[in-house]
Amino acid sequence: MKRLYNIAIPIPGERLYTYAIEVDNDAEEYIGRRVYVPFGRKTYTGFVIEAMETEPDFKVKNVEEVLDSKPIFSANLLKLCQWVAQYYRSSLGEVLKSAIPQGIMPESMIKINLLREVSQETLLQLHRKGSKKADLLDIIKTLNGKETTPKRLANRIGSSSVHNLLESLINEGIIECQAVKSQEKGEKTAFFLKPHSLRVKLNSDFANAYLSLNIRSKKQAELFKYVWEKHSEGKPVLQADALRYTETNYQNAQALIKKELVERYEEAIDRAILDNTNSLAKRDESKLKLTDEQDKVVNEICKAIDSQSFSPYLLHGITGSGKTLIYIQAIERTLRSGRNVLILVPEISLTPQLIDRFKMVFGNNIAVSHSGLSKGERYDAWRKILNKEVRIVLGVRSAIFSPIDNLGLIIVDEEHEHTYKQDSKNPRYNARDMAAVRSKLENATLILGSATPSIESYYNAKQGKYKLLEIKRRADGAELPEIEIVDMLNARKNNKVTGVFSDFLFEQIISRVKKKEGIILFQNRRGYSNMLECFDCGHVPYCQNCDLPLTFHKSKNQLRCHYCGHTIYVPKACDVCGSTKIEEVGSGTQKIEEELHILLKDYGLEPGIQRMDLDTTQKKGIHRTMLTDFASGKTDILIGTQMVAKGLDFDRVSLVGIINADSQLLIPDFRSSEKTYQLLTQVAGRAGRGGKLKGKVIIQSAHPNYPAINHTTNGQYVDFYKEELQKRMDADYPPFFRFVTIEFSGADADKTKLLALKFTSFIPVNPQYIEVMGPNEAQLFKIRNKFRFITVIKNNKQTDQAGKYLNYYLSLAQKEFDKLTNKSDFAIKIDIDSYSSI
Repeated sequence: MKRLYNIAIPIPGERLYTYAIEVDNDAEEYIGRRVYVPFGRKTYTGFVIEAMETEPDFKVKNVEEVLDSKPIFSANLLKLCQWVAQYYRSSLGEVLKSAIPQGIMPESMIKINLLREVSQETLLQLHRKGSKKADLLDIIKTLNGKETTPKRLANRIGSSSVHNLLESLINEGIIECQAVKSQEKGEKTAFFLKPHSLRVKLNSDFANAYLSLNIRSKKQAELFKYVWEKHSEGKPVLQADALRYTETNYQNAQALIKKELVERYEEAIDRAILDNTNSLAKRDESKLKLTDEQDKVVNEICKAIDSQSFSPYLLHGITGSGKTLIYIQAIERTLRSGRNVLILVPEISLTPQLIDRFKMVFGNNIAVSHSGLSKGERYDAWRKILNKEVRIVLGVRSAIFSPIDNLGLIIVDEEHEHTYKQDSKNPRYNARDMAAVRSKLENATLILGSATPSIESYYNAKQGKYKLLEIKRRADGAELPEIEIVDMLNARKNNKVTGVFSDFLFEQIISRVKKKEGIILFQNRRGYSNMLECFDCGHVPYCQNCDLPLTFHKSKNQLRCHYCGHTIYVPKACDVCGSTKIEEVGSGTQKIEEELHILLKDYGLEPGIQRMDLDTTQKKGIHRTMLTDFASGKTDILIGTQMVAKGLDFDRVSLVGIINADSQLLIPDFRSSEKTYQLLTQVAGRAGRGGKLKGKVIIQSAHPNYPAINHTTNGQYVDFYKEELQKRMDADYPPFFRFVTIEFSGADADKTKLLALKFTSFIPVNPQYIEVMGPNEAQLFKIRNKFRFITVIKNNKQTDQAGKYLNYYLSLAQKEFDKLTNKSDFAIKIDIDSYSSI
């Protein structure tokens, strides 16, 4: 029998499309599954949204394939995606497509094994339906474990969608696919430790053995205790982990084995676990004693978790106050209540240490999802979540779409970070705001955590939309670092600057290097220098595709555009006047690294220096390697961009140097002051953690009296917030108004401007709800050979609380604009709650 469903297709537009599905079981649920549908001359992967109760008055096409044996979108996840589509003005199909990992199957050689036979009757039924799945099964049966590629299979069945068909068969338990690996890799194994079987039988003997060891060898005693405790908790003990956390060595482990106190065994291991053997976690933080402030906050959050009702919190804790420990306590309470947890972090650079800290407590009950993983690894994590194999999900913004059910807690760490906002493609969502919507749908507790909350979140807390929780003291008895500002204009006048370093900062670097203490140097620009400039005529090489200078990368002798990737070799002479006097302007992380090596060598010092930016972290796993080297002392100085500004917790860091505090401040953007304050406060917070070393922060600035820089020195977030809020109120900016940008881009500047004027003229004028400005040339007028114009809309939240009128007016403008012809090579991007107008 056939049933009719409305299906979302990943193309622009608000429409759903009606198709028929041939069903064998009337009770079977199809809403939330993926299907193949014919659409025009193409076939799309669509998503079943709702059943149709009445027959339409037009001919309905049949679904070609049902790809999933069960729904992959729960009712609540579908509602979340529907909210995203409506609020951020994207099609529902585009939202649903972005919610699942793409490119799930390997493109190289694979081996397919049949796990169970498919009956002839089932195959005949599939063939009668014209199913490509039946054709694929016929081929797989003949392959008999031979190697092939997805591309070959696609050619044989005449379908470009073989990846999804393979996935469908995997989900149904019919086949398994294995990537063909080179033989030399083999199976990964690792050494584990466990209490000796004799000691396990004689449980009371533990105390005597421990006391005896403690008298003779404290290190052996610590290792024995660690292995025993982890074994008692039912957790496997990697030998490498045990030696690191107890600060013991292989000889101590060997001694315990000889004394028949512990046993060593070798076992095959998941590569993800093995990658964790160089763990960045210092200890099992669930065992730490809470401070009075932490205890008060945890009790408040646990009451909300127990109530199983929507409870949103803004956790404002200064840097080093132990917010992660509060997260751990909240996660443990949620898991005990039988519900699951979602943790969001803003970017990949934060994940290695945070993953390790959580894995130390929760073992491998965590699925991790971020851009540093391969497509296959991301898909594996997604499937683990879907199949309920893990109860904790940790990832970057896209993890908000994870198919984890029975959510009891969502944590958004560093909630102020702009990387939670997707602005490059549809849907242009903010994962932080989506977390609030999803928490409400799931009746879950929401924790937004930050030392420097966004103006919007802190305002929402003050207005009672969130409950404000505050921690004003650092954990571990540590003090906030001492912060000093160096006026670089005065320093240069008095000849107290060498290269990019003030004498004061350089003296502090030398002092810390000699004491083998950790140093972090922050510069928010990668490359060697901002640009090259001709000394004689002033010509600056610009990108041929974009409206901005090329950045100099000395190591490869290249000029590179950081927007489109266009790269040229450094010219030997000026293209305009022919002069060979070409000079570097400004400094990036690469130049700072080189200068520092040279300057310190003059003092007889050759510390380990590591640069951490987008250019040096392309290789998989390099984040972890760099941070491990820094934690161990192999690297003395870590130089980096925003990657080193937050999330790093190393108690050996006694000095943080901010090379140029003004780069973010001078960008013409209404958020520039807020971003500067947050960035400086966050990077300053890396110093003096753990209470072992006194921290010092040196900020170099040519504008030391700017409020964003001044407030960083006293750590008074509330004072900065009040000043910034007043400016926002006076200028009709968030949190009082929504800030919306409409970007118009095209290859022809005049035509693009004309079409931008047309679209903007179609937006109804209603000052009660919206202000419309533009279109104007974008500050970066040309990117990737496209000319850009921007229209800005400010939407009054007091008169249009949910953005209903804004959405209506934009829909009217879009419908009128769609009637125009000759719009080829022209694009419109509407960005609700935009973070930038550049």
